[in-house]
Amino acid sequence: MTRTAKVVERVLLGTMLTVACSLFAEKAEQFYRQRADKVLNEVWNTVSRLHYDQNFSTKYNNVFKKYKAHALSCRNDKALALVLNNMLRSIGQSHVLVLPPVGGAVSKALAAAYKSTAPLSSTHTHKVPSGCRDLPADVGIRVALSSKKILVTRVRPDSSAAKAGVKMGWALEEVNGIKIKPEQKYYVGWPILVRSMLAGRPGTQVSLSMIDRGKSLRKIKVVRNANGASWFKLGVMPRSFSTYQSELLKGNIGYIRFTAFFPEMISKCKKDVVGKFSKVKGLVIDMRGNIGGMALLPSWLASWVSKKVVSMGTLKLKGAKLTPKSYPQNGCYKGPLVVLIDRNSYSSAEIFSAAMQDGKAAKLFGTRTSGKCLPSSFMRLKSGFRLQTIMGDYLRPSGGEVERVGVKPDVKVQLNVESLCKGIDNVKEAAREYLVKLRKK
Repeated sequence: MTRTAKVVERVLLGTMLTVACSLFAEKAEQFYRQRADKVLNEVWNTVSRLHYDQNFSTKYNNVFKKYKAHALSCRNDKALALVLNNMLRSIGQSHVLVLPPVGGAVSKALAAAYKSTAPLSSTHTHKVPSGCRDLPADVGIRVALSSKKILVTRVRPDSSAAKAGVKMGWALEEVNGIKIKPEQKYYVGWPILVRSMLAGRPGTQVSLSMIDRGKSLRKIKVVRNANGASWFKLGVMPRSFSTYQSELLKGNIGYIRFTAFFPEMISKCKKDVVGKFSKVKGLVIDMRGNIGGMALLPSWLASWVSKKVVSMGTLKLKGAKLTPKSYPQNGCYKGPLVVLIDRNSYSSAEIFSAAMQDGKAAKLFGTRTSGKCLPSSFMRLKSGFRLQTIMGDYLRPSGGEVERVGVKPDVKVQLNVESLCKGIDNVKEAAREYLVKLRKK
């Protein structure tokens, strides 16, 4: 081949590559624009359809038009989610949230939780020990966020974690090799994600990496044991369960904690109130880490833990307005009450706490709640994006909002790492001491 022919060949090859790149860029541009348009309409139509305001779409059509051009110019899912959230926030309802297909540590944590809690009918994707039944099981630890770490706040006696030597105050670093990164935000807190990761079926094993009280790394293997609970599912979150704990504290103070508002939990509260706690000098209801549940159950709980008729506020749904209140039951608790709250108290737990505070039926100890209490739905869209969208509006009895602002405690008590390392939940202890002193007056 002559030198001239080689030059011509290079020029032709270069031209072909330029044309190919141009066509690829054009196709990519078209793909991104079509995807952005699809996701935008999918999100907007879903929010409009489920919103309690039947005129939502018409009322906020100018907002949709304003942000449409910005959305169509996005060239990745992260940028698109940012524009969509700015659009929805401009309406003034921050409880409507769009998340792109999950990435990073949150994605791995969710994937692990979905896998460990999947129904047996879905276990063709992974191995399950022979004879393993589809019952909720855990390793026996409770966790909370403090000092930007996920810390063990309770080790259940006789659990596999207790037998492995796990102590209160230890920091959880990894679960089955998946790093715990509380700095990565999600619409539920990491304590809730970790609880799902630790859940599974009886007999399955979990590997934990933890930092002990001496700041040494511990690698521990524990087995999930059945906890007597039942599975339930909320939105797009992995299956979960609510555990129930009650005990008599020093000074004849009753203590009750459960992690979701379901009839089974309230029935257990009722049994304890009329039974072993019928003569206590004070009662603590722990709402920390409670993810909520059925919206009308707070009034049922209030009917058993207060002698007062307590208004639960106003709940506005599509085409209906509800004003639930409690009806004190025969045998209900009649003494002083403290409710514990924190940033991982959600939904019905916030409704209950706000109502008891406004009705002067309880003192609230802890830290401000999540501010995510409106009736809402979590869903995974066809595009892979995830959407939390409102289905109702809620006002506390005083007329104020809980959404976005949370419920502020009467007595602020931050969970203390040093106390945990001594085996003391200082928030719980502060409530106990308050009730003991109150009854001595």
